[in-house]
Amino acid sequence: MTALDPDDVGAETIREETSRRRARGRQQLMVMAGPDRGLSRALDREEITVGKRRDADLPLTDPTVSRQHCVVVATPFGPLIRDLGSRNGVRIDGNWIQAAYLRNGALVRLGDTALVLESNEHLDETVEARELRLGTTLGHSPAMQRIFEIVPRIANSDASVLIEGETGTGKTLLADVIHKQSPRHGGPFIVIDCGAIPATLIESELFGHERGSFTGATSARAGAFEAAVGGTVLFDEVGELPLDMQPKLLRAIEQRVIRRVGSNEDRAMDVRILAATNRNLEEEVRRGRCVSGGKTYRRSPTTSCTASAVTTQPSCRQR
Repeated sequence: MTALDPDDVGAETIREETSRRRARGRQQLMVMAGPDRGLSRALDREEITVGKRRDADLPLTDPTVSRQHCVVVATPFGPLIRDLGSRNGVRIDGNWIQAAYLRNGALVRLGDTALVLESNEHLDETVEARELRLGTTLGHSPAMQRIFEIVPRIANSDASVLIEGETGTGKTLLADVIHKQSPRHGGPFIVIDCGAIPATLIESELFGHERGSFTGATSARAGAFEAAVGGTVLFDEVGELPLDMQPKLLRAIEQRVIRRVGSNEDRAMDVRILAATNRNLEEEVRRGRCVSGGKTYRRSPTTSCTASAVTTQPSCRQR
């Protein structure tokens, strides 16, 4: 292994990224004209979306502004504004642009709305320190910053989430952060290690069993779903789940009901489901090692975890 020369390209990239992180939040977009005059948004994230969408980072009510009008991206050379195919376009100092770098004082027009980029002199100096940590997870790379930005939004929903990433990247830690920042944070957080439970016991571990349902079942027992009522269940290494077990899990997720082993009674399921894997589940589906499910897994052919949100943990070398 050779030592890193401070003058090489890699070191320069690190310096640029450090400078960009420190600058983030020290500028803001201020609405100078239009129905939303006086509204402002600090450039405190990797990307700031502007438009009429309610979930935009800078949401506007101007009818001449498109739902997804433009985005402002942090770069080593300063904020870059890019038109997202808006109806009325983006103009800077009277010139129509598709993409352009912004300088302080630049006047940006989106339909009848005018924005100006200005210094944010009231920056909270603890922003940079907070950005390096989200709960128990750490990271300052752009990849980790993107994770930190989307996790609060994911946590506030009740969507099932699939966390992909290599072994050792902290998928379980991230799942714990999602649970603790969710409305279910007061409930249990149950982790099921799908690779460690014998195939003959996995159904009982998940769904529970009734007394006498199999040899050794001397009493009724609640499974993980019942134990986690009001909270969250994490299926760690869900790609290791036996193939014949996946349709049963799929039914539980889609219909929100479970049935104990040896019972004919369906029980309502009040849990949030998270899953983590180090496998490429799309490839597992193609190879017949993973059951294709409904249409809620956004990545492509759906897997038995039917995740409605997917996030990928960066590898250790990307942090």
